Amino acid sequence: MAEGVRVEQHYRGDGVVRAVEPGWLTLDDASGRRARVKLQAPESVGTLLSSARVVRFPCQVRVQGQGPVHGLTAGARVRCLAELDRQSLQCLAQVDALRREAAPGEDGLRWSSALRNECELAGVVESTDGRELRLRTRDATGQLRTVVLALAANARVTLDSRDPAWIQPGDRVSRLEAVRFDSGEWAAQRLEVDAPDPARRSAPMATTPKYPRPAVTPRNLRSSHLLLRTDVPALRAAELLAGLERICEVLMRHYGRAPKAPILCHVVSDPARWNPADFDPLGWEKVRARSGVTVTQRLGRETRSVIYACDLDHVVRHELVHAFCAQAFGDTGPTWYAEGMAELGSYWRSGARTVRADPIVTDYLRTTESRTLESVVAERHGTGDSWQAYAWRWAACQMLAANPNYAPRFADYGTTLMTGGDHASFTGYWGVDAARAAFEFRQFVRHVGVGYDMSLCAWNWQASFRELPAGATMRSVIRARGGWQPAGLRVERGVAYEHVAVGEWRIDDYRGAVSAAGFAPHGEGRLCGVVLDDHLELCESFQLGHRGAFLAPCAGRLYLRCHDSWTQLGDNAGQVAVHIRLAEVADAGASARRDVAAGAGAVTTERPAPRAGD
Repeated sequence: MAEGVRVEQHYRGDGVVRAVEPGWLTLDDASGRRARVKLQAPESVGTLLSSARVVRFPCQVRVQGQGPVHGLTAGARVRCLAELDRQSLQCLAQVDALRREAAPGEDGLRWSSALRNECELAGVVESTDGRELRLRTRDATGQLRTVVLALAANARVTLDSRDPAWIQPGDRVSRLEAVRFDSGEWAAQRLEVDAPDPARRSAPMATTPKYPRPAVTPRNLRSSHLLLRTDVPALRAAELLAGLERICEVLMRHYGRAPKAPILCHVVSDPARWNPADFDPLGWEKVRARSGVTVTQRLGRETRSVIYACDLDHVVRHELVHAFCAQAFGDTGPTWYAEGMAELGSYWRSGARTVRADPIVTDYLRTTESRTLESVVAERHGTGDSWQAYAWRWAACQMLAANPNYAPRFADYGTTLMTGGDHASFTGYWGVDAARAAFEFRQFVRHVGVGYDMSLCAWNWQASFRELPAGATMRSVIRARGGWQPAGLRVERGVAYEHVAVGEWRIDDYRGAVSAAGFAPHGEGRLCGVVLDDHLELCESFQLGHRGAFLAPCAGRLYLRCHDSWTQLGDNAGQVAVHIRLAEVADAGASARRDVAAGAGAVTTERPAPRAGD
């Protein structure tokens, strides 16, 4: 635990999981009280407290469950004991128990002895009909094989994991032990969860596969744009090279340019297997420190970059972005752009659209005093200054690269920076979009978390707004799967409006559809509103619900949304049609004030989270 951090209170209880995000768990206990506690992920470097202190406080997690086999889908990883014919690998006896797995790297057969047909079998499900299971695995020679297993009528799948990523909303928490620090935050110390029907669960994404580590002599592997020299095992090396090549392809599509020569990349697992004389001195220092560096040399018009990195995936990916940009453009641009793009690469996952950063980074951005986008892009600091500075650089690049309002021009902007353009002229390049981007950056860092989808949260700047004449009604359709959406109405400060929302939407997979009134007592799924003034400032948001009246808190454009966590919009579905008109009765203002007093007043745009144990 960090020096000077005190534990002030302990809590122990149980309940139902209402939300689980990397770094956080929200629990409803038997009395309906809600507790939101920090939950340090196994791969995270620590937990950030509001006092800006980082505390190492890993939680002891156990997620257990058992259920039928028929829910297994293609791609699921399982492990089991089976009796197979050694020559044909045909199944000799029915299998009655399988175990869910998450991490790849140990697929294959392991015979229990030379005289018996029993073996431990691990692999990837190809298909199952409940009677047979087709499993893709590796035989004793390392070749991929498909093994068909006969399943017993009562075959079950079990889950027993220490990884909190298996937890889903709706799970029963049989035990939660948490502590409250002197900064006010609660953090989970021990967590036991009952996970029903584990066959149907999505396995957590493995960040670093668990491979055996035999002594390996450094070898060379080649792809279209990379020359990889590494001492990691052969299977791991092949997958690493394929992943790096995919990142090169993503960067080529982004910039429309390829590196001028293959990138030489040293990935070191054990420095004792290498000759220091083959390394740049700085590269040798970095790999021994379990870090990485890209060394770039310029000979006339030619640029050559060499990567020296340890075998941590995120380190290699980070350095690859530096090397690609240096060889493709001759420069990596100003520090904020170079390191921000490299951090984007370090978090890259194939097919992932949402934020994948370390929870300590997103917690820091969301809870610290916010910086402006202009201050981030104007900084002149060098690399390697602090992880906090890297967090802001990543946030700037993440927002501009993922937001559909700016992504089409962001690659051209990066090319301008890396080929000698004016590094400080952010406003000059973006023009009218500079102020909008600065506004969206403020909203992004206010709500960012793992799972945040910029494509769902981007603001619609093309929508038209108009004032509402007396007697007229304006209709807008608001999707549950989205952030603030234009209602098309320009409101006046202090004017009373009436609304009714028709339809239903869903905000998760374990509760049914709900009207715009949302779920009691915490208001998830409730229709909410906010007003954006002409200076791109937001008034305080307010709740609307299914129907009622409201007073506009300021003059400007009205936006509406379904109240849900900004990091959990992707599983929402449905929409409501919202009808708004000027209040007709003389006491409409009083009616609106009564609605505010009854709970349709200002709200935060995150799920409310009373503290545990109060």
